[in-house]
Amino acid sequence: GRWLNNILVRIVRRKVARGAAKRKKLRPLKGNPRRQAVDALRGYEYQIWHTVHDWLDLRGDALLFVEGAEDFDVVSSTSATVSQIKDTKAKITLRTLAAIEAISHFWQLQKDHPGTRVCFRFVTRSEIGVEQGNPFGDGVAGFGLWKRSTDQPAAVTALSRFLVSESKLPPDLIQFLKAGKPEDVYAKLIAPIVWETKSPQVEIVEEAACRKLILHGESRVPPIPPSEAAKVISRLLKEVFSIATKQNNRCLDYARFLELFEDETTKRVTHQEFAKLRSLAVASNFPLVSLGLPESTTAFQASVPIETNIPPTPADIAPRSNVVNELVATLRELGVLVLVGSTRTGKTTLAKLTAAKC
Repeated sequence: GRWLNNILVRIVRRKVARGAAKRKKLRPLKGNPRRQAVDALRGYEYQIWHTVHDWLDLRGDALLFVEGAEDFDVVSSTSATVSQIKDTKAKITLRTLAAIEAISHFWQLQKDHPGTRVCFRFVTRSEIGVEQGNPFGDGVAGFGLWKRSTDQPAAVTALSRFLVSESKLPPDLIQFLKAGKPEDVYAKLIAPIVWETKSPQVEIVEEAACRKLILHGESRVPPIPPSEAAKVISRLLKEVFSIATKQNNRCLDYARFLELFEDETTKRVTHQEFAKLRSLAVASNFPLVSLGLPESTTAFQASVPIETNIPPTPADIAPRSNVVNELVATLRELGVLVLVGSTRTGKTTLAKLTAAKC
């Protein structure tokens, strides 16, 4: 029998090994990298996480529109901030096509909404590069000059000349750059556009959004545990994906976030279940507010019996007279007695004997 068993074991091992070898030979089908959407999907993921993050910052009457003028727009009654999100890594300069297009888009938005203060955010993981030929000076980057051009008319003038020389902007913008005073160019073009270069990777944005949820949960009454609050992030992602694929009404507000947060962190009970909770709380003198329930204005009749006498002890228990007498003396002297000990060491029995003695 042992000999046969050894043979069977060897056969099974060989089959398992052959199966594993076959599985190891499996390879993905050969595809055309040009037809794969890996980069595009990574960009969409980065955009979605930034959308969720900024959604949690909404307050008041502000609305967030997904896939509006740009990747998402935050609009209030007096202002609008449009955000373009890019998960790119190549260095970026003022000559980069994406930068030129962003400036052109902003200029058009400002023209289309004359009564609204429009701001433009260009968020990218790319680092700032220096324009070929050093048009702003040896080693000086155009974006660097843009960011520190506040109260520097010479810097604004240098940026205007460079943009005009590129001849890739709308004709009316080029005319404005040629004729406009430095303070006007700064106020209408330089200041409203923010270049957020070297933006953190997607995992950092995800972590920041989860921290906002945790802090929001902490502010609730009663507080929501961090582990529960952070789980809401998956519901928010689903909501943003759903909104982004609609043909119209792609809008989010803070009230919608509050609804989803409550829906994911609370459990619904029927009126009958709620009445039972109140009855049990009243019967046991348990404060309703500790359960997060409002105090009731309705009187309830206790539905469970309440013991008012000392619970009985077994008939054959040791009386422990000396210990009980000491406990009684302490209780009478101090007015309170605390019995401390591990489980099943006789605390309850001593409490019964002491109460009976008194």
